[in-house]
Amino acid sequence: DKPPTPALPRAAADAAGDDDHAAFARLLLGLELAAARRYWHVPDTLTYPPPFSSANLIAAVVGASDVSAETWFASGPAYAHLVNALPFTPLTERLLAPAAYVAAAADDVAAALAFSDDTDQALGPWRALYVQFRAVVDPDDAARSVLALALADRPRLLDTTQTLASMMYWATTRPQPPTAPPLTADTSLLPSAQPSAAPPSPACAAHPSCVNLRLRTGDCCPTPDGTVLWCCGP
Repeated sequence: DKPPTPALPRAAADAAGDDDHAAFARLLLGLELAAARRYWHVPDTLTYPPPFSSANLIAAVVGASDVSAETWFASGPAYAHLVNALPFTPLTERLLAPAAYVAAAADDVAAALAFSDDTDQALGPWRALYVQFRAVVDPDDAARSVLALALADRPRLLDTTQTLASMMYWATTRPQPPTAPPLTADTSLLPSAQPSAAPPSPACAAHPSCVNLRLRTGDCCPTPDGTVLWCCGP
């Protein structure tokens, strides 16, 4: 007898024309998404009764008759929201649904984590995850946040596994949610939302290195013809 054909992932099954395995992969994917939204997301009181469902939007740990929004590595449901969302793939917007729930969850995360403190190295990875989380329901706002991070005067602390380029790609390739409600204007919580300092003066006298070279009058940075002298700098 011919040995059984090994199970193929959906994409491979589709490519191979294997309708049976492709259909089974779609079934498993649908069950996984439905189970995650049922047991980890808490948009109502259907799965978990009050007071837990009244106070939380996410379940982090479920065991026996107990449920908690706390993770083992950090205190607060904000971490549970973000760790349950990663990794961010094109399928993530199917998991993070409906839009009203994700919008409320994004506001929950932003209110709990002090993203305005860009000196806290521990918040770096979570800031990157939050921007991508928010992109599911407000891709334009997330893209502006990534752009502001890129244009900031000094590098912001982000997850070492993320780059600004990958975050921008994620934000700008998210579909616009057709019924996404307006979100709370919480972009001020991101260091990316802080305005950049005014551009430096072009005057030679404003740059110590130029002054040390006795260039004390006129413009050096740039010169009237647009040349930026090597002495220009902070």
